[in-house]
Parts: sequence; C-alpha cells; structure tokens
Amino acid sequence: MKKLLYITDQQEYADHGTIAPLFGHYLKKHLQVTIVYYTRYKDSFQYKGDDCIVPEGELQNIVGYLDKEGVDLGSFDFILVRNRFDILRTVLAHRVRYGYRVGFRLSFPKTETAYAAMMAKYKRAFFPALALKYKRGRERKLIEACDLFLPSSAMLAAGLYPGLGLPTLPLPAGIDPAHVSAPKSDFTTPRRFIYVGSLDPLRRFETLLDAFATLTRLEWRLDISTFDPTYLKTILKGYPQLSGRIRILQASNLTELGRQIRDCDVGLALMPALPIFAMTLPAKVMDYYAAGVPALLTDTPKNRDRLRDGDEAFFCAFDAAAIAATLESLIRCDGNQLSKVREQGLGRLLGAGRSYDIMAEQLHRRLLTL
Repeated sequence: MKKLLYITDQQEYADHGTIAPLFGHYLKKHLQVTIVYYTRYKDSFQYKGDDCIVPEGELQNIVGYLDKEGVDLGSFDFILVRNRFDILRTVLAHRVRYGYRVGFRLSFPKTETAYAAMMAKYKRAFFPALALKYKRGRERKLIEACDLFLPSSAMLAAGLYPGLGLPTLPLPAGIDPAHVSAPKSDFTTPRRFIYVGSLDPLRRFETLLDAFATLTRLEWRLDISTFDPTYLKTILKGYPQLSGRIRILQASNLTELGRQIRDCDVGLALMPALPIFAMTLPAKVMDYYAAGVPALLTDTPKNRDRLRDGDEAFFCAFDAAAIAATLESLIRCDGNQLSKVREQGLGRLLGAGRSYDIMAEQLHRRLLTL
C-alpha cells in the first residue's frame, strides 16, 4: 500500500472537520496515511498512533526535523502540505533527494483575507495591492512546482491563480456519512438560530445583529458557537436590547458542535459577498446539514450553484433589512418545511460528491496518476 504524509497547519487535539474524516479515516482505506500536527506546549517529537506531533518552532524546517527524529521520508510516495507556503517551500526543496510527489492543499485564501482586512481598515489600495500581487506571484510559483494542487473549490483556484498548468483536484468541505443525524422533528418555539465559526471585523457580524434587533417583538433565540468569543463579547455590548436572547457557546470537538447545532432550528451562514467568502460554499453549511438543520446563506452565485433557494436552503442579500425579512419568515415558517428543506439540501450535497468517503476515493485515484 502506498504511503502519504500530510503536514497540516493544525494543532494537536484539533478536531478539524476535514482532516480527521477525510485524511484520518476514509483515505486510510486506500493509503497508509500519517498526519503531522504541531504543538505549542511540548518541545519534543512524539507519535500519536499513526500520526506525528512536532513542536511549532520546527515546522519551517520540517523535513530536516522529521529526518532527525527517524521518520523515513524516502518511504513516502506522497507528501501533502496544508496552507503553509513556507512549509511547502521546504518540502519542495527536498523532493529530489527523497523521491516523493508533492501536493498542496489550500483550504482558505489567507493572503487575500489579510489584504481584505487591511483594505477594510485603511481604505488604501496602492501599496497593499502591490504587496498582494507580489506575494501571490511567489505563491503561484510554489504551487506550479507541485505535482498536485488541492484547492477548496475550482472557483478559488481560478480566481487566485488562473491558468495553472498542473493537475488540480478541488477538495471542498464535506460531510461524514457516518455522522449524519436523523431528520429533525422537534423544531422549537421560540425559533432557535445558530451561527458557527470565526468572527472578526471582515465578517461584519453586526449586520446580523442589526437585523435581529428589529425583530424583538417576535419569539427567537440565537446561539453563537465560536472558539474565540472575545470579539463577539465586545460587539454585543452595543446591543443591550438583545440581552437574554443570545448564548455564547464553545465546542471542544465535532460531536459537541453537532449537539449544539441540533438544539437549534436554522443555521446561519451569512457573510459579506466579498471574493474571499464567495469562492467556496461555507464549511459551516456542511455542519448544519449533517446535524439536521437547514442553512440561511448569502445570495451568491457560488451558493446558488450548490443549493436551490427555498427547496434546499434559504438565501438573502447581506444587508440588515433583507436579513431581517428572511429571519421573520423563518420564525413564522412551519417546522415541517424546515425539515423538508434540510433533507433535500442534504441529499443535494451528498449527491454532488460532498461525502468524505467519495472524496477519499477521488483523491486516491488522482494520486495514483501522478
């Protein structure tokens, strides 16, 4: 059986939605897979089952470090790198010596995110745009030196690096078929909404809060599950009228997150229609449908290409008035309709290849062609 080493940008104990099911489970049916995580709390190398844990400071020299620790890099047929271009540069530099094939996994455009945040803060285009163009050019050269590119969507690849001449296989966020909840039937009064994921100024979460603030006459509750609630607590101070209707949650693992979602009725995946958000279907949508609830998404071509409005999901423009109107209709919506939309949306996603077992088979077949 061929061997694959997957060097991630995730910490030890991270319960990541794609890494664990796709690479840590389903792909292991086809390949011998070793996943590399990092730690900030230990200064020594260790194995954790089939996987490796390395100190964070060793990531930039990961090939030399693994070699020093006795990992036989020459035994791997493939090495994949997740998101870190500095690690990719090191892996590429040693490819001839060890004879492995190299793939790069881009799950989210961090360079573009930093640029968009800078533009939102300073409103100046010239120097940030030049820096972005320069950095993207360097990234492109590294990607083109790979044997395989694994972006989270074809739209992301074409938008950031048009005309790439290497094999490309989009790997979007998916659904683990072994952890799909049964249809939800106990929709609640008051209607419960949930938002899962990161919060920062770029996501303009205040727009959602503005929408909810106009609906205080109706019965609703909002749960927000995020790893870092500090920013959220700051902006909530500006909405005292929503006190008592909002809960701040954290989930230590995907199982707990699934329970949090299932306690609610509708999942929110509303973000500004910026290019960095509009290139992929939000990963949180997979979490919502797997746990049993339908999603409300920003009305973008990418989202509409994956799910049908009213039948498989709900859509609205990203402004407070449109969001408020849609939320009101969902508050008044019959629970059976919500359940029907979730079931049809789940079927559409799984039928479109968003099941991790199918994605593992596709990735295996593509790797064997390199």
